[in-house]
Amino acid sequence: MNGRSAKIIGDGGGIFTAGHDIQTPFHVSVQTPDQCVELTCHGILRNLPGKRLVCAGTYGDQPVVIKFFLDSRRAKKHSIREERGILALKASNILSPNLLFKGILPFTRTRVLVFQRIHSAVDFADAWDQAATDIRRAGLLGKIISAMANLHQSGLAHNDVHWGNFMVSGTEIYAIDGAAMDLRHRGRPLSEARSIKNLSAFFAQMGPQFDHLLPDAVKIYLKNWSWPESSGLSHRLNRQLRMERRKREKKYLKKIYRESSAYVCQKTWKRFRVCDRSRHTENMQHFLDNPDAFIPADRLLKDGNSSTVARVEVDHRSLVVKRYNMKSFWHALRRCPRPSRAWHSWGSAHRLNLHGISTPRPVAFIENRWGPFRSKAYFITEYAPGVDAYHWFHSGKGDAATERKILEKFGRLMQRFQDGLITHGDLKATNFIFSDGELMVIDLDAMRSHRWAGPIFRRKFRKDCRRLMQNWKDLPEIYKMFRDQIDIIRD
Repeated sequence: MNGRSAKIIGDGGGIFTAGHDIQTPFHVSVQTPDQCVELTCHGILRNLPGKRLVCAGTYGDQPVVIKFFLDSRRAKKHSIREERGILALKASNILSPNLLFKGILPFTRTRVLVFQRIHSAVDFADAWDQAATDIRRAGLLGKIISAMANLHQSGLAHNDVHWGNFMVSGTEIYAIDGAAMDLRHRGRPLSEARSIKNLSAFFAQMGPQFDHLLPDAVKIYLKNWSWPESSGLSHRLNRQLRMERRKREKKYLKKIYRESSAYVCQKTWKRFRVCDRSRHTENMQHFLDNPDAFIPADRLLKDGNSSTVARVEVDHRSLVVKRYNMKSFWHALRRCPRPSRAWHSWGSAHRLNLHGISTPRPVAFIENRWGPFRSKAYFITEYAPGVDAYHWFHSGKGDAATERKILEKFGRLMQRFQDGLITHGDLKATNFIFSDGELMVIDLDAMRSHRWAGPIFRRKFRKDCRRLMQNWKDLPEIYKMFRDQIDIIRD
């Protein structure tokens, strides 16, 4: 039934007004000119309440992906744009799922498109995470960069080159989300500037720790274009990549403070809370309502005047709660107009993840408020079992080879801080945790992101390096190895 229209009967039991709380499976009946069939949605792939719902399901006996366009004012426009984009990909011999069916929910303006579900496909982000070696990552990059070169040669640009919009099935790369296709230049190759901008937006989603893979990927792109390599093009690409990363970071960090498909946001006159939606359960809600009741006196990790840190259990998972206290009336008065340290730590943790710097996964944060004024606040992360760097190095249990590996990890971490224009503000050894083979950074209260690599950043970064070196003054050999790593970064 390639592209044949029909009507969808029923609204699936009100699932389109259920917001984020959609229960699966659900069914909708489909009336075609020939027969009445049923669409069954087994799982939610993407849910933008009131805008778009994407489900994995079945159409008859065939596995499909079903897109519901829910915005009554723009549903027709968006579904037509999606269809045109997919057809343009097909016409340009670029792999994309087949459109099997399109329809309208009766008595509503909800449009529906049903696509072939690609066999054994995962999105590019998942495929990248599953790639354990640089050889596999380079292979994935080569395939997708070849596909993007074909897109650009056909005059097409994907305006949302999110890695979730590319599917990997075996050795094939499929482009999805036809609504995001820019068709204005279709039929003639994109300009160099437009191509570089689109390519940089894709590369910007790759952590800086993988930038060493970019030169070979760019060579593949240029080979597909038959463009000569030039230092000028590489320079423009690197400059555009830095701009795209900053833009992506800014856009992402806005989303983590509001209601979205990834986060639950609850705001009242007396409290502001944000929680990772995947961790938001009934028990988590009870915890967020009264975190102090969950903090046991015998499981305190720190009991200071300005902050209290404790390990708690919620849903049989260990979490770390850092409560930011008000030391006095005057301290509260100075702090209340500003975003809390919990707000700041929540943003800093997400920023570190974007830059490929490991930190315990942020789960939630809470601010007690009186209208616009803040008071006591809480920052909640997953518990990362392990030993801090101070006790590890001072234990004397590590052999020389292990020490070198760990020092190299410190070197890479400091390089990422420098590349990301980030300063930590308190690099004492106890703020580094070795957990499951990873070097994690904690205590993000004083972390700062800098816009320019100017004097202020350089001064604060040097201060971070000096503070890191102070940890090892009583360990001359370790001190020397750390100094060598820092000297490499400065060079």
